[in-house]
Amino acid sequence: MIDLRIQLGTRPMACAHRGGLRTAPENTLGALRQCRELGAGAAEIDVRLTLDNRLVLMHDARIDRTTSGAGLVESKSLAEISHVDCGAWFGPQWAGERVPTLEDAISVATEIGLILRVELKTYGRDEAVLRELERVVIAAAAPPVVLCSFDHVQLAACRRRLPDIATMGLVQLRTPAVGAIIKMADLQGISVKDEWFDEAMAVAAHTAGAAVSCAFPLPRDPSAPDAEEFRRIERIRAWCGEGLVDMLTTDDVRGMSELLWGKSDANPTPISI
Repeated sequence: MIDLRIQLGTRPMACAHRGGLRTAPENTLGALRQCRELGAGAAEIDVRLTLDNRLVLMHDARIDRTTSGAGLVESKSLAEISHVDCGAWFGPQWAGERVPTLEDAISVATEIGLILRVELKTYGRDEAVLRELERVVIAAAAPPVVLCSFDHVQLAACRRRLPDIATMGLVQLRTPAVGAIIKMADLQGISVKDEWFDEAMAVAAHTAGAAVSCAFPLPRDPSAPDAEEFRRIERIRAWCGEGLVDMLTTDDVRGMSELLWGKSDANPTPISI
């Protein structure tokens, strides 16, 4: 199982949100390869079930925003969704990118040494999701995967069926019940936006043996953050210095690194999984 905790005094692992949506078309194989080159140790991706119960990378319920097609993911077969272009909308150099399956993403992540935080976006169909996850995980053999969801009951079911796969609960608000949530769902991590980050929550999570991921909101203009953005940067830097954060999730890995540490890691060391 992947251990997401970092050693005290070590910088948090950089996680590219949807593969780094500021620098590449989100949820694509090209985005995964690029974010690794930019210094990411992990990438967050979103998966949904197709009509024929295959897990594909897609954030929205509909494919309209990020592909050349239209319609609901759940209304299309894998064959139908595989034919749409999901890169050209971002830039001509990305034309030809296709909607990947979870197997595709795991294969690339394994090849390049990247941890995949797989956010489950299909709710209310846990059995279908679990059957497909089991099939993919067994075929992959020790995949570099951490399963994530806002539905902690869903994650508890994942732990029962896939006990060797780590899980991370997404937390929407500050709560004093983090320790109880981690215990109930048998989580190995929690993820929270910086605006809801609470030092007591981070301490409770670490005490329960779970890692803490914090979302890093990049300034609108990274070269000139306004006063509130600058305060956010300083708060996050302080949390990292205190060892409260194990992972930072961001839309631009290199931009985040330059803002926080003054330099980027263009040649990341492969991660041992």
